[in-house]
Amino acid sequence: MFENQLDQTYGHKHKLWETAKAEARRVLVERAKAEDLIRYGELSHKISAIRFEPDGPDFHHLLGQLSWESDAAGEGMISVLVCHKDGAG
Repeated sequence: MFENQLDQTYGHKHKLWETAKAEARRVLVERAKAEDLIRYGELSHKISAIRFEPDGPDFHHLLGQLSWESDAAGEGMISVLVCHKDGAG
């Protein structure tokens, strides 16, 4: 079921979507190494390939894809590092 969503780019060009995922992954890996969290708004502003709104459905689908991919690679769900501005998941 979710596998069907892995190829979707939610209205964005495929190359930009993949670049945005790579940018987000880099930031999240850095945070994981530092054992730190990042807010949705902060992460969305660190992605330059696509302008995401922190509460936008496309942004949350991008995070979902990243988590599915990292979990499938045995690395756990990387989006767990992203939290709301009040610190809640």
